[in-house]
Amino acid sequence: MAGNVNIELDNRKKGLVIAACIIMYFNYMVINLGCGVALPRLLTEINAMSIYAVVTVFSSVGLMIASPVAGKFSDTLGRKWLTVISLAAYLVCVAGGGLARNGWVLLVCWGLSGICGGFFISSAFSIIADVTDMKERPKYYGYLATASAGGMRGGPPPRIPVGMLAGPLLAGILADMGMARAAYFVGIPLGIVVIAIYVTCYPNKKMAVHTGSKVDFAGLILLIVSICSLVAYLNFGNVMFPRKSPLGMALLAVGILGLAALVIYEYRAENPVISVKLFRFKEFRIAWICHLLFTMYVVTASAYIVLFAQNVMNVSATVSSTLSMPQTICSAVLASFVGMFIAKSRKNYRTAYMIMGLGGAIPLLVWAFFLKPDSSVLVIYGMTLLGGVAYACDQVINTPFLQTTMPKENYGAAQGMIAFAGSAGGTICGAVAGAFLNSGAPMEQSLSRIYLVFGICLAVVFAIGLLGVKNQEVKA
Repeated sequence: MAGNVNIELDNRKKGLVIAACIIMYFNYMVINLGCGVALPRLLTEINAMSIYAVVTVFSSVGLMIASPVAGKFSDTLGRKWLTVISLAAYLVCVAGGGLARNGWVLLVCWGLSGICGGFFISSAFSIIADVTDMKERPKYYGYLATASAGGMRGGPPPRIPVGMLAGPLLAGILADMGMARAAYFVGIPLGIVVIAIYVTCYPNKKMAVHTGSKVDFAGLILLIVSICSLVAYLNFGNVMFPRKSPLGMALLAVGILGLAALVIYEYRAENPVISVKLFRFKEFRIAWICHLLFTMYVVTASAYIVLFAQNVMNVSATVSSTLSMPQTICSAVLASFVGMFIAKSRKNYRTAYMIMGLGGAIPLLVWAFFLKPDSSVLVIYGMTLLGGVAYACDQVINTPFLQTTMPKENYGAAQGMIAFAGSAGGTICGAVAGAFLNSGAPMEQSLSRIYLVFGICLAVVFAIGLLGVKNQEVKA
C-alpha cells in the first residue's frame, strides 16, 4: 500500500484527516448557502440592496481566480499551511461580512471570502488523495460529496441530508427571527475544529519539485484581468452599460485577448499558475469539460426553475424553496454508492458519465417542452429527483477519474482546475440565461429556451461518456 499512498499516516490520524476534509466541505456549504439566504435581509438592514448582484458576482469571481492558482501552489508549497491559513482567513472574512454596517464593507468581505474559499475548498479532494490509495479514493470522495448534502455518521452511507439543507434552513430561521447576521457566525466553531486537526495530524509535504523559478505574477495578472473583464461584460452588460457601447466592447476585447495571451504564456511558463498542460491528459479533459457543462443543470435546478415556479406558475415562495429537495436527498443517499460503484472497476466510469449526462439532460428537456403555467409541481419534483442521481455522479466521479492517469505531483493543480471549471460554468450559465431573459420575450418562453439550450449541453456529457470513456480497469 505504501507505494500507492503519498503521505503515510497511522489509522487514527488518517481517520481524523479524512473527517476534517468532510467537515470542512460540509461547513463550507453550510456557510456559503446560509449566508446567501441571509444576504438580502442583511443588505436591506444596511440599506444596500442595490449592490446585491455585485456582491454575489464578486464572490464567484474570487473563487474562479483563486481555485486554479491554489491548486498549483498546494502542489509546490504543500497543502497543510495553505489550507489552514486560507480557511482561517475565510472565517475572518465571513465574520467581517456579518459585522458590516456598510454595503461596501460587506462587498469587500464577501469578495475576499470567495478568494479564500478558492484557496481551500478543492484541497479536501487533494488531501484525501494524499492519505489514501487509488482504490480507496472513490469511496471517500463519495462520503465527501454526501457531506455537502448529508452528514457523516460513520459506518454505512449517510441517510439524513443536512449540509445543503441545514445551511439555508438555519439561516432562514435566523433571518426570520431578525438575526440575519448570526448566519455568518454559525460555521466558525467547526472551522476551528478542522484547523486544529490539520495542524496536529496532517504533515506538510510538497508533491511537485520546486524549480526555483519565481512566482508567475505575469500569469496571475493575465488571469485576473481577463476573467474580471469577461465577467463584467457578461454579468453587467445591458444592466450597468450597453454591451455594444465602447466600454462593453473594450471589456469583451480585453477579456478574449487576455485569455488567449494567458493560454499561450502559461503553456510556455516554467512555473505557471494555470496548468494548461494538464489538458494533454485525456481523462482530465473529459472530467473538466463534463463538470463545466453539468454546472448548467445545477444552476438551472437551483435558480431558473424556481423563477419559473414563482413567476410563471405562481407558486408560493415556501413551496418553491422545496423544489430542489428531492435532488439534495437523492444525491446525499446515492453519492457514497456511486463512489463504491466506480471503485469496483474502471469500466463503471463510462456508465457513471452516461448516467450523469442523461440524468441532467432529461429534466431540462422535459421542462423545456412540457412545463407550462398550469403544470403540477410534481413535474418539477420528479425531474429534480432524477437530477439528484446525475448530481451524485458529478460530485464523485471527476476527481478519481482524472487521477487514474494524473501524476501525483499534479493532483492539487488538477483539482483547482476542476473547481475553476465549475465557477466558469456558472458564470457562462448566468450570462446565457441573462441574454434570454433580457431578450424581450415572455418569461415562460425565455425560460423554456434556457432549459432547451442547457439540456443539449447535458446531452453532450452523455455523448462524451459513451464515446470518450474507455472500458478498462484501473491500475493499482
